[in-house]
Amino acid sequence: DQEEDCKYCPIGYEIVINDLTKCYICGYSKYQDETGVTNVKCKTCLPNQFITDDRKLSVAHTAAGDCLDCTDGKFSKAGDRFCESCEAGKQRVNSSCVACEAGKFSTLETNFTCQNCSVGLYQPLTGTPYCLPCLPGTYQNSKGQPSCTSCPSGWLQKAVNSTLCTPVAANAFVLPGGAVSVVVPQGSFINATD
Repeated sequence: DQEEDCKYCPIGYEIVINDLTKCYICGYSKYQDETGVTNVKCKTCLPNQFITDDRKLSVAHTAAGDCLDCTDGKFSKAGDRFCESCEAGKQRVNSSCVACEAGKFSTLETNFTCQNCSVGLYQPLTGTPYCLPCLPGTYQNSKGQPSCTSCPSGWLQKAVNSTLCTPVAANAFVLPGGAVSVVVPQGSFINATD
């Protein structure tokens, strides 16, 4: 209740509520840069910054400059002890990892940023590190799609990763699935019973 009861701590130290009798070194991702302040508390490093020391070295907690920046592609929330990175199929949004939407993917090569699947490719699932090829009989002419489209009746696609289907010749027909056509010999006809 008197001025002399107030506790002052040096930089790098703080007063802890349940023990007002002595000063304690700041915990991880905290620093204390003030002198002459009573009952001082440590301040928290900003998001994407950290201090790994946990109440061992006071010199590691004396200024905001003691907070280290996360390396490229990594992040931390304010007060986290370490930086982390997202796994493949996810991307960083603020200080957390979010799964890529269907039709998108992420990898180390994309710096864990979700990218649209290219034309001829698709991805029906969320949170994946790859896209799948459109199979014969299907195509995809738009980026970032969750599925491929079947070739229309009378149209054909024999290859994978296709972006279009082609019409079949007048003397041929396409078998179910749209990947194979059969040439009808001259003078023959097709008995369509379905």
